[in-house]
Parts: sequence; structure tokens; C-alpha cells
Amino acid sequence: EVGRAGRALGWSVGGHARSLEGAFDYPRVRGLDPTPERRANADLAEWSGFGAAQAAAAGGELRLRLGAEGLERGLPGKGYAPSVRARQELDRTRGSLAWRRSEAAYSVGASLSAVAQAVRYADPAPPFGLPYDETTRVRSLELRTGAERIPASRWLRGYGAGAEGLVQHVNSGSLGEHAPRTRTDVGAFAHATAGVELGPRDLELTANLRADRDDVAGRWYPSHSLAGRYGAGPLTVHLAHRSGFSPPSLGDQFFREGVAVAPNPDLQPERIPSEWEAGAALSRSAPGLSLDVGARAFTGDVKGMIVWLPDFRFVWSPRNTDVKRRGAEAWIAAAWPDRALRVTGSYALAAVTYDREGDPVQVAYRPRHSAQLRAEWTPGPWRAAAGALLTGTRYPGPAAVNALPRFWTVDLDLAREWRAGPAALAAALHVDRLLDEKESLIFGFPEAGRRIRLELRARRADRP
Repeated sequence: EVGRAGRALGWSVGGHARSLEGAFDYPRVRGLDPTPERRANADLAEWSGFGAAQAAAAGGELRLRLGAEGLERGLPGKGYAPSVRARQELDRTRGSLAWRRSEAAYSVGASLSAVAQAVRYADPAPPFGLPYDETTRVRSLELRTGAERIPASRWLRGYGAGAEGLVQHVNSGSLGEHAPRTRTDVGAFAHATAGVELGPRDLELTANLRADRDDVAGRWYPSHSLAGRYGAGPLTVHLAHRSGFSPPSLGDQFFREGVAVAPNPDLQPERIPSEWEAGAALSRSAPGLSLDVGARAFTGDVKGMIVWLPDFRFVWSPRNTDVKRRGAEAWIAAAWPDRALRVTGSYALAAVTYDREGDPVQVAYRPRHSAQLRAEWTPGPWRAAAGALLTGTRYPGPAAVNALPRFWTVDLDLAREWRAGPAALAAALHVDRLLDEKESLIFGFPEAGRRIRLELRARRADRP
């Protein structure tokens, strides 16, 4: 990456390239069939490049960014039914133009972005079904505007509003005959924050309102967020109520029916009618040590969660499924600045179960428990970090059978940076699955175990 910063004009250009061979040996079905197999057609090559510029304009800052990226990779398929010749190719170009002006009492901005991409999937000899060679081309244009104001008021701390629109055109042979090729989604939003200081205590209330129109469904969906925060010295507590909406993709609704898969043109958006969240955080400092701890809990059922499930013919398709959703999270972070050391840990419980009477089964492939622990040491130009991640038990279907056991993975990072005036060179070594852990997240898709990656990065800028 090379760049130059300046008040009147600044610019930068850069890019990256990466390749991966991807081949490794694995048992055909871990724990059931130890027959050794060679994972082939798992290679990957990708690249990207960009150019950006910024300049003063109309009392604000104008930013322009253009970029392109490409990818080619193999699609090895399932471990017990490999796809040795399936390939994916992707080419994408994008551009954005954004302007923003900020003053002490207000800010206003607008952005326009465009994306054009082509994705090709091909397999002349799949393990089952007919050969295919499909290319999907997508063009999209997105416009977003917004304004915020910070008034001179004792209790009103800020308010703002904005709107956004997205036009997307899809040209693909994988879509059915009756699928719309173009969709236009629009949304509008507004927010306001009020607060009052009561001596050392601070009370704040934030409200967000939003309305989105789903072009395929032809209707508007409102959503909101109302959050209260109370701070008393090192302690902060909050309580929030929200609703949400997420539309289905054109692919899930209208892709062309294939072997053992089928689209669902009647698919509806996911909706969260009511979600509550409560939490607290505490920050303390002592000579040579800072400590942050916190926890939150939430409850909010999802109406029409989009889940892939098989029917009685074992044909898989996406469908709307009502789910019960409860959860909690706790975290801790400790830092010793004098020793350049930081340690963090967290645990999350996410009970996402099908809304069936007396049958609290976790939704397929969503672990109920997860946790992570990480330590980072940054002495001078060096950086060393190690972490452990727990992935909880998963069920591959809509029943509490054939559970996939929980597993831990460990990773290691080591990096160093060299500076020479405005130039910087960085080298980094990443080791994933350090202990050669081979457990997989999804049944039938084997993992290679230990993976080592070396990265080199060069950058030049005006300021060191």
C-alpha cells in the first residue's frame, strides 16, 4: 500500500494476493469410517487492488474509492462424496463516492456506491446429478443520506435522520422463470438521544425508529430500538427493547431447483417482534493494571427464521421456522500496560430452539455454548498472541440425534514491523489449529488440522 496524506488532496493505492494449495489427508467419515482419503480440489487463489482519493469540497470532505477483486477456488464437496472438478470463479468491481461535512453542532453526509460482479460455478462430473455450468451476474447501486445535529440543550444530546435505497439487478440461469430480476429496497430511519447528569451519575435514553420496504413482498416493515443507560462512576448498566426485520435473498426464493434441493418462492422475511436486553459493565484501574468485566442477557423470539430443512423426500429447501431465542454473555479483560500484556475471555450461551411444544431442540448447526480465551503481548515492534476457541455441541438436523461433540481450537500469531521514515514493512506468522485439531463444524466437511500462513505487507505513507 502506498499513499500520501494532505489537507487539500490525499491518495492511496494498494493490493494483495494470496494462494493456498489446500490438499490434505482425512478419514472418510471421522469416528465411523477410518478409510484414508485425499482432500483434493481445495486450492484457492485470490487478489484485490484499490485506489482511493480524498479532497476538500463544499466545506466538507469528498472521498472516492475504486477497487477490483478476483477469486478462483476448488469446491471439494463433502468428504464422503467429493467433487473433484467443481470450480468457482468470482470477478468483482466496485466504486463509491462519499461526502461528509462535520461542524461542532451538526454533521451531514451522503454516499453513492456501485458493485458489479460475476460468479461462475461449474462441475463437468459431479458425484451425483447432472453436470452444470452457471454464471450469475449482479449489479447494484446504493444511495444513503443522513444528517445529525447536536443542539445546545441541557437534556437533548443529539438527533438525526436519513434514508437509503438499494437497486439490485440479477441475471442468472440458476433462477427460475418467474423470479424477478430486479428488486428495489428502500428504508428510512431517525434517532434521538436525551440525557441528564445527576452529580457523578449520568442517565441517558436513546430511541431509534426505522421503516424498510421489501420489494418482493411488496410491504413495509417497521422496527425500533429504545435503550436506557445509567452510569455511576465505574459502573454502567443498560436496558434495551428492540424489534428487527431481515428479508430473504432472491437466491433462497427463486434459485433453479436441483438435485435434492428446491427453492421456496413463498419465503417470508425474518422478524423479531420483541427483544429485551439487560446488561452491566464495570471498569476499574489500579497502578499497573486495568480491569473490565461485563455481562448481558437477552430474550427475543424470531418469527420466520430462515432455516434449511429436508422434507419427507429428503429434499432440502429454505423455510420459515418460528424459534425461541434466549441467551447470555459474560466477558473479562485485564491489561498490564507496563508489561504490554492483555488477557481477555468470554463465554456465550445462545439457546435458539424450534418453537415446538415440549421439544426444545437447538436449531441445526447452532452451538448453544461457545467461549474464547486470548492473550496478547506487544513489546515494541513485536506482537505475539495466542487464543483458544470453544465450539459447542451441534445437531445436524431438526432433532436431538447424531450430535456433533464440542471441541476446542488453538491459534498462535507472531508479527513484527520495521519502520524506515515513511515506509513500513510488516511480517506475520499465523498458525491456526495449533495442536492439529481436526474436528469440523459441519458434518461431512473435513478440516485439515494445523495450518501455517506467512504474510508480508509493505506500506508507504507521509506520516510514520
